[in-house]
Amino acid sequence: MDQLDLDAIQARTDAATPGPWWADDTDIIVGTSDDLQPHPVWIGETANPGTPNGGLANAQFIAAARTDVPALLDRVRELTADLAEMTHCRDNAIRALRRDDIDTDLDIEDTIANEMSVQGWDWEDDDAPRTIATILSPVIRPALAKATQQRDEALARVRQLEAEQAATKAPTILWLAEYDGTEPTLWSTEGGALEHCSAIARTELTSWDWIPEDGGQQIYRVHPDTDEPLGPGPGRVTPLTIQTS
Repeated sequence: MDQLDLDAIQARTDAATPGPWWADDTDIIVGTSDDLQPHPVWIGETANPGTPNGGLANAQFIAAARTDVPALLDRVRELTADLAEMTHCRDNAIRALRRDDIDTDLDIEDTIANEMSVQGWDWEDDDAPRTIATILSPVIRPALAKATQQRDEALARVRQLEAEQAATKAPTILWLAEYDGTEPTLWSTEGGALEHCSAIARTELTSWDWIPEDGGQQIYRVHPDTDEPLGPGPGRVTPLTIQTS
């Protein structure tokens, strides 16, 4: 998926007539259905006799987008900032862990003694390197063990940040619930969107059922005896995928 140009989307949003908007049948008007103005600002209309609902769903979608788009922009920017912070922390941790040769399993005393012996220094006592190593080892060992522990904790944190980053990049799916004559609403779960429309349908329709259609679900009027679909009804639920990058 191409990267979203959030600034361009924001510019188009800012240039549009301020909201909120609402759909009065297929007319899109500035304001809300609860705050009617004597001379409301008219945005446009979507009347289309060739569609099942005459363009009503399009009007409701456009009207709701005036507030949905700014809200989605804010959420995408919030997630993008979180992702940038996690990436920064992960990269810093990885740079700090480039040296991974700390190992508490090595014999510290032998390592110190052997290193001092091969330097070519003139020891009056051949046992001096071993004596020095014996003195230093108890001091070095706890510090080395602590450094190893800190390295392991940092590596665990890096793995956690990478998992969180992968989860942040996963697309977000919202569910658009539309029912003729009502305002469209967005839901975080498909079940919530279906129940929203079903609650309305139970007050208006006698025989109906949900039928999968175009990746979503569409209410269909059905025969009361055979459950045979008779035609599309007034409700539908559509998935909307939001991809962050």
